[in-house]
Amino acid sequence: MDGRKLPAALVLVLVVAVLAVPSAASANFGASGSLTFSGTDVLVDAPGHAASLSVTNTNTAPQETEANQVTKLSIAPSCGSVRSADNLCPTPDAGAITTATTATGNSSTACAGRTFDVVGPDASGVYDLVVQGAPVVLQPPGGAAGSGTCGVTFPVYFRRAPVIDTNAGTPRLQTRANARARLSNAAGTVSVTSYPSLEITITPPAGGNGVADFDGDGDTDFGVYRDGAWLVKDQTNVYHGLEEDFPVPADYDGNGTTDRAVFRGGTWYHHTKEVAYFGLPGDIPVPADYNNDGKADRAVYRGGAWYVEGQPTVYFGLPGDIPVPGDYNNDGDAERAVYRGGAWYVEGMETVYFGLPGDIPVPADYNNDGDVERAVYRGGAWHREGMPVLYWGLQGDVPVPADYNNDNFPEPAVYRGGAWHLPGFAPIYHGLPGDYPLPLPQAIYRSFF
Repeated sequence: MDGRKLPAALVLVLVVAVLAVPSAASANFGASGSLTFSGTDVLVDAPGHAASLSVTNTNTAPQETEANQVTKLSIAPSCGSVRSADNLCPTPDAGAITTATTATGNSSTACAGRTFDVVGPDASGVYDLVVQGAPVVLQPPGGAAGSGTCGVTFPVYFRRAPVIDTNAGTPRLQTRANARARLSNAAGTVSVTSYPSLEITITPPAGGNGVADFDGDGDTDFGVYRDGAWLVKDQTNVYHGLEEDFPVPADYDGNGTTDRAVFRGGTWYHHTKEVAYFGLPGDIPVPADYNNDGKADRAVYRGGAWYVEGQPTVYFGLPGDIPVPGDYNNDGDAERAVYRGGAWYVEGMETVYFGLPGDIPVPADYNNDGDVERAVYRGGAWHREGMPVLYWGLQGDVPVPADYNNDNFPEPAVYRGGAWHLPGFAPIYHGLPGDYPLPLPQAIYRSFF
């Protein structure tokens, strides 16, 4: 994952109130709510931004002395439209914004010290915040400060620009955050309090979803490495490295642009940056963002051991396994993972059997839902988890899936002796037989080519 900045453009802020829909028998039973997002300068796939939901008891006579209970809070953080009366997210754009698995009650409110389980998202991208233990009681108006309000804060992750633009008449892309609260009173009457829809403006980040994106325009560049020369289409040639070096391009500084770097027997040589000593001869370099700080970490795989700079050693895999790190669970950081003859072993997840011995693993986020799909390339056939088989390529082609056209969907592309073949596009001729196509991970190169 590469953390990419949303230059000066995310939005944010709405504190609003209004409530909806109690029955006639309980016309004075209700609440007000607010929804806010923090931050105006956002790193995609990096922590540090939060959403806050609050709900306040606003009962009036003759219910002005009654307490309310919070039953459930819900939020659809990335929706393609304003909610309808009975549907919090009628047109999901799920995955543009995601959240964590727990939320914390705000101090100085009735929810102080309470923990909420964040359940979801469902098929519409809705998350439910369910309080652990006894229900939260909101005291009636006029009580002690904060006793009638429940505030909850939780981290949010800005994964990508929205696919659905909810306000095409304004610059950049917009999505919607819709929220609601369910309350009950002593008589068992339920009230649903809906929050006004919060519009969020997101500028597609410099760096987009491209792998090997050397100019930061959001798409993968057609580039090859040849004996120390970095030859990228329509860019100035850069000479950095030696014939025996292994190219390890990645966004090491989190600025949204791929950095040129080579791995040589345990030493990392970064173009125009520092030299780093991390690893041993024979190690497989596996740079990725393992700690969700928006930067690729220097890392190596050695016979089942994962050595990541600044992190404890993790033993996961066996000698001969193919390391395939990636964000398989949409939590913002790369999981350690290995492919072994058709079996996918991903740290913290169940083993998945997808593929056959001899298949080339080609994991990527093919459906743009925020997490990596397991996939294999088999002699011209692309087998992708949850998707139809695609026949594209020939036996002996080098599979190089990546987002070459900045549509946020990786194309199942192949490199063949200097020609790049993408579905729906004319061949791109850039390179020679024997060149190393730069979107290709080192682990795949060493295992198959």
